[in-house]
Amino acid sequence: MKNTLKFCLSLFAAFTFLSCSSQENKCDLLKKEELVVDERLEKSISTLLQCGFDTLDIQVLAPFVSKMIVDNVKSGKRLTFGDIIAESERLKARSDYQQIRAEQVAHNEERRKKALAKPLKLDFSILCSIPTEAGRYNDFKEVPHYYNYEDALDCAKKQGKTVMVYFTGHSAVTCRKFEMHVLSDPEVQGILKDKVILAALYVDDHTDGEKNRKLQEQKFKSEGQPSIFLMTNKGEILTKSIGFSHDDYFLNKLKEVVW
Repeated sequence: MKNTLKFCLSLFAAFTFLSCSSQENKCDLLKKEELVVDERLEKSISTLLQCGFDTLDIQVLAPFVSKMIVDNVKSGKRLTFGDIIAESERLKARSDYQQIRAEQVAHNEERRKKALAKPLKLDFSILCSIPTEAGRYNDFKEVPHYYNYEDALDCAKKQGKTVMVYFTGHSAVTCRKFEMHVLSDPEVQGILKDKVILAALYVDDHTDGEKNRKLQEQKFKSEGQPSIFLMTNKGEILTKSIGFSHDDYFLNKLKEVVW
């Protein structure tokens, strides 16, 4: 059930970057469809971009609508895409919605300026080697990491450390929130740098995405991003899939495993 809910959450965030269908009546047809968590959901969600939402709307609305999806899945209630669209439209009608949008714009601009003003560099000295992909991505800079599962596992064996496998996506909004709110925590960073070798595996990467997606589905039996696993350097998985949470759940789970 946890993996299903995380899959549902990550897919709602994912429609910020999916392409739109050219059929004019696609949105009306979609509203009648029942939301089913399977391989067709991602394709169906892409059509929501025709239903009056823009990328900024998605950033603002995603947490609210994601909670709605989770609550309904937990209670066993059936949802249609029309229910999701109706809830989103209700939220957009709030008197403070334009102010919230403006705050989101300001927040995005602040992050952009900080990234340009103080480009952070990863200190790869705690790893066994500099990852071949280093510098290819403008991704999170909180913790040095590999982009390859085998490289991370090999380095963890050499250093006697725990492995953290982080399944992520370049355009996954919830993953950026995990990096901003969880990986940026100084206590989390300290434990990861001292005790853990991190592998950041992008499932939508143009080179290794398919390989990483199959690894997540076949070895780790999970779907959706972010999906985090802690494991021994011998490949034994120690935790169930860990998703994004604003509280100290990840930090506590990290302490439980490495200490």
